Amino acid sequence: MIKASELNNILGNPSVIPEETPLTLQRRTDKNVDFFIAPSVVREKLEAHGHLAQRDVIAFINLKGGTGKTTSSVTCARRSCDFGLKTCLLDIDAQASATFMLAQDQSETARPFIEFWDKPEEVSSALINIDAQLSLLPSSLDNSLLDLQLSRPISQKNAVKECCDELFKMGHDLIFVDCPPSLGAGVISTICASSKLIIPTTADSFALRGIDLTISETEAISEAFGMKPPKIFILLTHFDRRIKMSESVLADLKQRYGDRVIAQPIRTSSYFAQAQERNRTVFDFPKAKKAQLDYDFAVRAMLHLNPNNISDKTS
Repeated sequence: MIKASELNNILGNPSVIPEETPLTLQRRTDKNVDFFIAPSVVREKLEAHGHLAQRDVIAFINLKGGTGKTTSSVTCARRSCDFGLKTCLLDIDAQASATFMLAQDQSETARPFIEFWDKPEEVSSALINIDAQLSLLPSSLDNSLLDLQLSRPISQKNAVKECCDELFKMGHDLIFVDCPPSLGAGVISTICASSKLIIPTTADSFALRGIDLTISETEAISEAFGMKPPKIFILLTHFDRRIKMSESVLADLKQRYGDRVIAQPIRTSSYFAQAQERNRTVFDFPKAKKAQLDYDFAVRAMLHLNPNNISDKTS
């Protein structure tokens, strides 16, 4: 959840959230102790100050695997709920890692995207409600056949978009899409539907090569379909300041891609492995402070709640 100090920092006004309010989830007993704000109140305050853009489709794509796409998409979806946004995670990766992280007990009976891509009115029957704010459209190995199903260009252009349109009609504010590390029909369709595209990358040459390839293919796909290309963000993951290469890669990324780079990288943490083992995210571990700070910064950058995109918290 969002703390009062965090919300006041976003709003730039320390007096917006009073020290005590009946709408907080944790009453303040010591003025030196921060307190949590209910997601509905966070949303109300952000909307009142014109800070929340709604109806975003944010895709996590890198044509190189192992860069933290699934961890990032699940973690960002979970954090977005704390801002009062009704969020859905669409898993189109046939490996279904996001599905296992969020709803392993329902993975065997889940309806993957391939079963209703041409029947968007059936989206609601496939939706898994994780909690009041977060839902999941699951995946399975069947999604590996999407290339065959979406062979026609018109299908590639509209399949994911029509699914997202239906989710928006159902009251969702934000949709994250976890994509496979390949340029198949499902990824092409996702690019056509997305307003923002996140490219997670690690500090190795193969992953970095995937950035330019992903950007160029995204631009080519958008041009081919006559669509405005999505806004691109680059997110450096597995960041370890003890390794000299990590610092140099971050500096090079910022120099090369400018404000496309989310300024705060995702630092390494043992809590990521623990979260995956327990099918949770780092926001479920109170001691995972650094990981929480990093992903909170990333989400705020994606939602334009940190317009300056400035951070020096890499120690």
